[in-house]
Amino acid sequence: MKNTNTFVRYLVLLAGLTPLSSCQKILDRLFPDNNHDHVCRIETIKQKLSDTETRTGTFYYNSYGDLDSVIYDILAYGGNFFYYKYDEQHRLIRYEAHYDPPYEFYNYFHMHSYVYSAEGRIIIDTAWIREAGSATKVTYLEYDAAGRVIRETGNWIEAEGDSTIQPLEPITYNYDERGNLRPPESPDHYDDKINFLSTRQALLFTERNFSKNNVIEATGYNDFALPTGFPPEAQFQNGIFLLGLPSEITYDCLEW
Repeated sequence: MKNTNTFVRYLVLLAGLTPLSSCQKILDRLFPDNNHDHVCRIETIKQKLSDTETRTGTFYYNSYGDLDSVIYDILAYGGNFFYYKYDEQHRLIRYEAHYDPPYEFYNYFHMHSYVYSAEGRIIIDTAWIREAGSATKVTYLEYDAAGRVIRETGNWIEAEGDSTIQPLEPITYNYDERGNLRPPESPDHYDDKINFLSTRQALLFTERNFSKNNVIEATGYNDFALPTGFPPEAQFQNGIFLLGLPSEITYDCLEW
């Protein structure tokens, strides 16, 4: 790892003498398929809750560089405490999103457990959910040749104590020729820079968004073509985990 980081630092130094597009091509060859692990990792994100209040989500990592948790300092609608668990092969095996600190009696949560195929892909996602009520669902995942989740099917197997099996509405994820998610209702506003979720594979998977680029143009970008924030008016769009797009993102790059 140390030698790899030293080599990449050398490439970054060259970026000062090389156009950003050329540097990006080098990084894409080193870290293909949206996998920019070990280059930059998110440190914090900020979200404006109102004209006078902003909350901060802090990202924590384990000793292997895997995303361990994301903790917000102010509670808001949706998740506020996120946890990621891995097996000995560093594969994501559990994901939890809590409204309140975990294990409080009235805490609302989504807790996911994963089963892998022989090829090393998550094919079963079992979720335990408590919001206004409680339920359990089992989802089966399908992938395309690029390793992106493209379809979900499954069943509710329990809801409010009723064990009658009810089928889930199938979900299909379509990607265009640029490699970006194409919800039918969304216009084409993607930028040509790196999707900030791609800093960790766990984020791509749990958000079900393997897009190459960001859904809109950012207010700024760092030296690695990662966005440093998005316009406030876009904040409550495109996602529940982040309550939309962060108004500010800070990264830790190469120095860890």
